[in-house]
Amino acid sequence: MDSIEFAAENYIQNDFFTAQSDEESIYHFIETDDGGESDLLVTVKGLHYCAMNYDKNYRPNYIFLKPDKKYSMLKCVDHFVLKQNNGKWELHMFEFKTTIGFNTWREIKGKFRASLLSIKAVCVYLGIEIEKVYAYTTYEKEKVKESQNTNPALKKVLLGVAPDKDPVKEWNSGEVTLNTFDKIKFPHKSIILKRNENGVLCGDYSI
Repeated sequence: MDSIEFAAENYIQNDFFTAQSDEESIYHFIETDDGGESDLLVTVKGLHYCAMNYDKNYRPNYIFLKPDKKYSMLKCVDHFVLKQNNGKWELHMFEFKTTIGFNTWREIKGKFRASLLSIKAVCVYLGIEIEKVYAYTTYEKEKVKESQNTNPALKKVLLGVAPDKDPVKEWNSGEVTLNTFDKIKFPHKSIILKRNENGVLCGDYSI
């Protein structure tokens, strides 16, 4: 048993990680919100730790954080995976939405930011240093530009800092920029899901 495995078994709650494996594994990342039920089949290769339903099961509730919603510090993504690639650890964060609008995109960015910080805290206990970060948003419809143009009030700053770039361009750029202690930029992949005969949004992805 290596030090990371020891820490995961002895320092972290037993069901915090849905699974840990060094083999190719397939997971159903599920969203159960009414009207936005989703099922993304995710294949993960190599050594990894998978945390499903992070937002529902282990939403950060640190006593030193303010409970107000202005800076989104108590929000988090739906699922995440810590994966080792060529000896270096990567963080993969997944957020599920039905429709992406101007305001929704900034809400998602707030979740990415808060999740990055809280997951880094978990990694301190595991002895893991995150070298690369990847973010993913699943959706059915995209209306970022449309919602921005039809409602100028949505342009007000929600996260306490001005956006780094036009949200429409950022959504389409394949990257997301966050304000933590410094501005950080990492890849963002938008994943379109298709609604099946049962009304569930479905898709698949590999990391």
